[in-house]
Amino acid sequence: MPEAIRYDLLHEPWIPCERPDGSHILAGIEDVLVEAHTFAVIHDESPLATATLHRLLLAILQRVLLPRTMEDWIALWQAPEFDAARVRAYLTKWKDRFDLFHPDRPFLQVANLSEVLRKERGKEPERTEAWRMAMESSAHSNATQLLDPLPPEAALSPPRAALALLGFLAFTPGGRIQNETDSWDAANVRGGAVVLIRGDTLYRTLMMNLLWQRDRASPDLPPWERSESAERKTRPPFGFVDQLVWQSRRVQLFAEKREGGQVLVRDVVTAAGEQFDVEHPDPMFAYAVRDPKKPPMAIRIDRDRSVWRDAAALFDIAAGAEDLRPRACVQLAELIREGELPRTTRLRLELLGLAGNKASIRLWRADRVPLPPSLLVDGERVSTLRRGLELAEALGSAVFLQVLRILAENALAPSRREPHADDISNLRAALGSMPAYWAALGQAFPLWLDALGSADDLDAMLGAWKDTLRGTARDVVRDAELRIGTGARALQAGAKAQRALRRSLRDVLGQESAVSRAPNPHATTEIRTREGVSG
Repeated sequence: MPEAIRYDLLHEPWIPCERPDGSHILAGIEDVLVEAHTFAVIHDESPLATATLHRLLLAILQRVLLPRTMEDWIALWQAPEFDAARVRAYLTKWKDRFDLFHPDRPFLQVANLSEVLRKERGKEPERTEAWRMAMESSAHSNATQLLDPLPPEAALSPPRAALALLGFLAFTPGGRIQNETDSWDAANVRGGAVVLIRGDTLYRTLMMNLLWQRDRASPDLPPWERSESAERKTRPPFGFVDQLVWQSRRVQLFAEKREGGQVLVRDVVTAAGEQFDVEHPDPMFAYAVRDPKKPPMAIRIDRDRSVWRDAAALFDIAAGAEDLRPRACVQLAELIREGELPRTTRLRLELLGLAGNKASIRLWRADRVPLPPSLLVDGERVSTLRRGLELAEALGSAVFLQVLRILAENALAPSRREPHADDISNLRAALGSMPAYWAALGQAFPLWLDALGSADDLDAMLGAWKDTLRGTARDVVRDAELRIGTGARALQAGAKAQRALRRSLRDVLGQESAVSRAPNPHATTEIRTREGVSG
């Protein structure tokens, strides 16, 4: 009999952790949780792996610690570290279910999936290369992906296979899928950006995202605590824990041991798993209302729109907005209102996810913004934030639709006929002005948001942001003029564009004050060149 292949995710080193001194190590689940207070962060080169690792650890902690009330949570928060005895007792109880290659219940898989599919389909199921589960580097259709369609080594090591499995279950696309004749929904996390509150240690980060659950109508069990492995079915989630580690696909990994003892995963069988009966909001998503006639949409990673532009959805405290914010942000606001957490606590938000269509990934990214606690409880500050974002959008539209159109139109205009609309549109896009506008504001926004959290004069803060908007718009239009050239026609086009820009600035931002007209490096040049979130 061949030797059984095992890989114990509780103790084998596979989770990428960073120490406060910047050093990196790999650790198993047990060490990560028991020593969470000694780690700065969990961070993988893939934001998808970073997101799913935190969701996995939170699912475990929800079951280990079972917080039911704010008082339960506060007691945990005041402890210097997680209770090692409770963590180890829970993990020991379920240790077999955390074996990546267990013969009967492999971690988040179906051990006999090939046999099940053979009975369902009446033929041998199709296998595929295991590297295709790695959402960051593989093609799930004929569409071109981010990286090469076939890596030099197509097999995965057990640590990378475990990360790929988590990412595949959370982010896999929908539509027609392998070993199925009909379509299936995309994985539950694919449609939005996972919002993670970051503290100064991994322990604080996990605590900030750990929820107390006052009401539990049914047992909210993770897959490893259930008597049966995943099936092909449509059902509602049991609760928060179930959603964190939802098995959107049935998977079976096939491991092989090479000479010298190296274990690799080369093949995998996948099929439809579990999908929601109706749409269920994810507790780690933020939702924004962009069209009053349409339901709220999850904030997601977008190639052309950074998440900071929807930051108001993360802080909104208006009536009914609690259903739109991540549950951890709602809980944090309650702790601040009750005085259990000071408003000076240094926190930040990280949003992790991917952009693409139903079949392919165009990019994945992690965006970061400060989290001033006061914005979670202070309606006036949130209103200032919302107004600042509205002005940025309005000015961006005016610059693109009016100023740059006039610049392009007059730069192209022959003496006797009007330029074609497509030529105007193509030149306007080719100037690259709007990506530059949003990138510059993306650098300035974190600094402004952080200051907004502690400022006494909110009107002055809004005025400073207006100055940043003015300076940014002037810079991008000036750069566009330089791209047009220095010929007579280009200079005339630039003069007309400058007049249009002055009108737009006045219409959107109001009359510029004498103070604003004076050189202010803190409001324009300096604030837009310091490190921050990209456009």
